[in-house]
Amino acid sequence: MKLNIDFIYPVGSIYMSTNSTNPNVLFGGSWEQIKDTFLLACGNTYANGSTGGSRTATINYPIGWTSDGRLSINQSRFSGATSSSNTWTRRTTAENYATGMTGSSISEQLKSDTISIMPPYLAVYVWKRTA
Repeated sequence: MKLNIDFIYPVGSIYMSTNSTNPNVLFGGSWEQIKDTFLLACGNTYANGSTGGSRTATINYPIGWTSDGRLSINQSRFSGATSSSNTWTRRTTAENYATGMTGSSISEQLKSDTISIMPPYLAVYVWKRTA
């Protein structure tokens, strides 16, 4: 019995496998491989075929040193803040600031961080039928 590819995998279908074989070899038709991308169910928020996202995110903290050597935290960036900023005098020796970090490099430690935003995953081969 011959497999009816148009019935099982019509154009636009997605094929996933841990086997690297191109589905053209298995089923016929034309397929493009989708690489390094998560699949997301479309709906009210994400339109069918839309793309986006980022592998990492940079978090910028509202903290730094003032020109006169004080540590400044801009609280206006925090929800519910009642004042625009707080400052602390910079010390020449390593001290434990309210953040729990120490030393004169506190602003370098807190200004920004790049973090991974990848959820747990299983990488598989993904193909989309194009013809």
